[in-house]
Parts: sequence; C-alpha cells; structure tokens
Amino acid sequence: MPLFSRRLPALALAAPLCLAAPALAATAQEVPETPSGGIGATTAEGALYGDYLAGLVASRLGDYGRAATFFGRVADNAQVTDLELLRTTYGLLLAEGRLDQARALTDRLLGLSADEGLPHLLLSVDALAAGDTAEAAGQLRQLGEGGLADLLTDLLGTWAAAEVEGAAAAKRLDGLAARRGLAILAHLQRGLLLDYLGDPEAAAAYEAALAETESPTLRLVLLAGNFYERQGETAKAEALYAAYRTDNPEDLLLGPMRADLRREDGSLAPLVESLQEGAAAALFDLASILARERGGQLSMAYANLALELDPDFQGPRVLIGELLQDQERHADAIAVYRAVPSDSPYAWVVGLRIAEEMHELERTGEAIEKLSGLAAARPERFEPWYRIGNFERSRENWLEAAAAYETALDKLGDPREEHWLLLYFRGIAYERSKQWPKAEADFLKALELQPDQPYVLNYLAYSWVEKKKNLDRAEEMLIKAVELRPTDGYIVDSLGWVYYRMGRYEEAVEQLERAVELRPMDPTINDHLGDAYWRTERRREARVQWQRALSLDPTEEGQAEAIQEKLDNGMPPKGEDL
Repeated sequence: MPLFSRRLPALALAAPLCLAAPALAATAQEVPETPSGGIGATTAEGALYGDYLAGLVASRLGDYGRAATFFGRVADNAQVTDLELLRTTYGLLLAEGRLDQARALTDRLLGLSADEGLPHLLLSVDALAAGDTAEAAGQLRQLGEGGLADLLTDLLGTWAAAEVEGAAAAKRLDGLAARRGLAILAHLQRGLLLDYLGDPEAAAAYEAALAETESPTLRLVLLAGNFYERQGETAKAEALYAAYRTDNPEDLLLGPMRADLRREDGSLAPLVESLQEGAAAALFDLASILARERGGQLSMAYANLALELDPDFQGPRVLIGELLQDQERHADAIAVYRAVPSDSPYAWVVGLRIAEEMHELERTGEAIEKLSGLAAARPERFEPWYRIGNFERSRENWLEAAAAYETALDKLGDPREEHWLLLYFRGIAYERSKQWPKAEADFLKALELQPDQPYVLNYLAYSWVEKKKNLDRAEEMLIKAVELRPTDGYIVDSLGWVYYRMGRYEEAVEQLERAVELRPMDPTINDHLGDAYWRTERRREARVQWQRALSLDPTEEGQAEAIQEKLDNGMPPKGEDL
C-alpha cells in the first residue's frame, strides 16, 4: 500500500559543518529523582518544590529550555544546597546559553564540590576572553583527569600557553593525536595554532589532518584551502575545493564562506586571528564531534562557550540551531537561526531551516512565503522549490506540490542518484492529482536512480495492482520490497494485495494477516484482509475485519461506503473484482 505522509529521508540540506566523528561519547547528565539535601528541608513554600517537579517533568520530556528555567528558579534560592540539582542546573544553563545565570551559581557549586568541571571550564573561558591566559591555565588544571576533561585541557590549554610558549604549546596536542579517532582534531588544532603564530610547520599539520580522512568535511577543506591560498599555493587549494565539490555537489556554503574571507583590498583573511578565536574554534570542533555522537546538551554548552569567546563566529550558532531542531524545539531553533546576520555565509541555508521550523509549527503559509523569497534571492537553486513542494504535499495541495517539484527538477537539470526522492514525491503529487502517466514516468525514473528503493517499489507496484496491470512485475517488485523492509506493514499489505488480485487467495491471507499484525490500526489493511477471508470462505472472519476497518474511520473517498456495502451484501462472485 503506498503512503505519502510517512516520514522519509530528506534531501541533504548541506554538507556537515563538523569534523569526522571519532568514537567518543558524552555522558548525559543525570537529573536527580528527588532532592537529596534540601528543597523541602530549607523552604516551606510549595511553589519551590513545584518548580522542581516541573523541571523534572520538562527534562524527562526533552524540553531542556523549560527545565533550565524551572531548575534555575529553584537554584536561585540561596538556601538550596542539593549538589545534584545545582550540578544539573548548571549544565542546563550552559547548554541554553544562560551564562550569566550560571556564573551566579559558580561559587555556590564549587563551595559544595571544589572539583566540579563545568564551573572551572566557564571560569577558564572567561579568563581567556579577558586575555588572562595564566588564570585560564590555572582553571583548566582543575578540570580533573580523564575523558572530556583531558580533551578540554589539551585543546584550550594549548591556546592558553601559546602567548608564552609559542609553537612549543602545540606539543600539548601530542596525546590527543594518539587517541583513536581524535587525530584529525589534534592535527587541525595544531595547524590553526601554528598558522596563527606564522610557523611554517602549519602546512604539515594541515596535511596530516587531510590524510586522516578520504572525505574531508567542509570545515577541514575551508581551513586547509584558506591556508594554501594565503601561502600562494592556489592550485593546491583549488584542487582541494574541486574534490570537495565533486563529493558534495549540493554544497551551499563553500563558495559563500570563501568569499566572506576576502578583504576589501583583495587579500585573504585567516579564520583565526586571535587566541580567543583559536580557543573558540577548539570548543566548536569538540562540540561538533559531540553533536555527531549524540551528546546534544554538552555540545550546546561548548558551542555557547565558543560564542562567548568569539561572538562573530557563526558556526557554533548554526550548530546550536541544528541541535534544537533535533530536539524538535522549533520556536527556539528559529530564534537562534534569526540571530545569524543577514550578510553571513550561512544566512541563505539558515533561511531554509527557518522555513522548515515554521512548517513544523503549522505556519506553513509563512514558510512558503519565506521560501519564495529565498528562491528569488538565488534563482538557480532548487532547494526552496523542493521544500515548497513538500509543504504543499503535506497539505494535500497536489497540483501546487507537483508544480513546485517541476520547478525544482527544472533547476536541477539531469537528476542524480541522490535525487530519487524528489522524483518520488513529484510522482506522488502527479498520482494524487490524477496525472498517472506522468506519475508512472517519475516512479520509473526514480527506480533507475535507486533500483532497490523499497518505497518507490511499493508505491509503483501497488498503483499497478490497483489498476490491474503489470501484476507479474508488481509481484517481483513487492517481493523485493518486503525483503528490504520485512516489518513495514504497508509494504507487506501491498504484497498480499497483489496475490489477491492474481486470485492467489491463500497466499494473500498469509501476507495480509501479517500486515494487520504490523499495522493493526490501518483501515485499508483490515479491509483487504476481510476481502481475502471472504474469498477463502471464511465469511464470519471477513465481516469481523470489515467491521473493524469501518470502526477505524477510513478516509479514502468512497471507502466507508464500499465497506458498508460488503457488510450488508457480501462480495460479488469470484473473478468479478479481479
């Protein structure tokens, strides 16, 4: 059975903004089940405990912004001394970018536990921001040992020591380079530091970082290419850029980011021009790795600290927006993305994401208006039209969706393998707007690009089954689709239905019973099973299935009436419905 509303893979919005991810996992903060030392014991006001409970619920629901607000209210009470609560609140405040509120808790938290890492990290960042590298180094030494503490000490400690030690400070990264999966991070940071110091050994560091991966990320390509260009190795830089564009043909950022580094006099600026910018780059690169490893809250905390060191560095802001999108915090993501300046290289891509979040908030009209503006700003790009098609399709505006997809494909030219989804969606819009020849052509083209794509196999084959044509080929396609998605009830239903149409009723029953087990609340699947039961002389069971299908409120046009007719009068003789 074809579906058009099911969540499916989206076309890539842009190349990843972070480094290749190593095997590094962040430990999630534990939220205390109940306060261990003092909410109830230090205040008689139920409102305080109510805030605590509200924060606990918000945290369990993944609503970390509200959790930070509620726990923050509790922590603001000077009588509260619960260590777990204060520790949790501190981490949430950093993740939410509420650094001033976190600073207000620093002394209290360190008074309860002097070796707490996050307060010392914030103090070290504040010292770096003020240019006090000695104080920063002292705070970093109190982060502790092991895990992320070692990474932070190595990364930030390198920049804190550079003022006194110069290039020798880079030796602090040797241990990081030896850790599995983190060599690329160490080499890149070494390159940034030596580049900042004007040391020619920066070239070797960038080369070492590139050697660690066959598919360098946008950030690595931009940093290394920028260095090569400034060294006069233009051909080397252009070769690096060209290879990246070949691997990432839909990239939207490399060109604008390169242009943003060009000064008015035509010279090229480096990405790091101060110790603060270098330390911010280190925190951002670590935050990016953690984001890839599902360490969302800690990643957001480090990204906010990076912004504290370098407010003009938009990479951390975009990363925070991405993480808020992952948490389905749509309004918060929009607010963060809107803080990206309109002249930033990220601005156009961020506009696409704002539109996506507007749609999630059921502000689809505003989203389409936003996308129309983006389409006008970059008329050569297909991405706004693809999203307009998706949004119109979600509203079942099939003709408008088809028109938007047509425009997107016109701008693409010859679709590549990764564009199968666009053809598939346009095919759905055509099929739903009763333009079957066009729909069939799109499904077939999508299968040329992705021959084993189960959703396309299913949609096309089921459509053929409904039209009572190409049944043998449909059977082959659906067998393949079920092999690829054996637990997808809709696809299993399609296989059962082709057997029904072929008059192979016992085989139909076998598949349709399994489909109902997988999707018990779908009216069409229950209806199909009722038909198959009827044809195998299981009349009582057929009526049970039809009654169930009717109780599930079928929405297809005429479906409820057809089911009621079968309940009242049974089915016509065999063969008349094939």
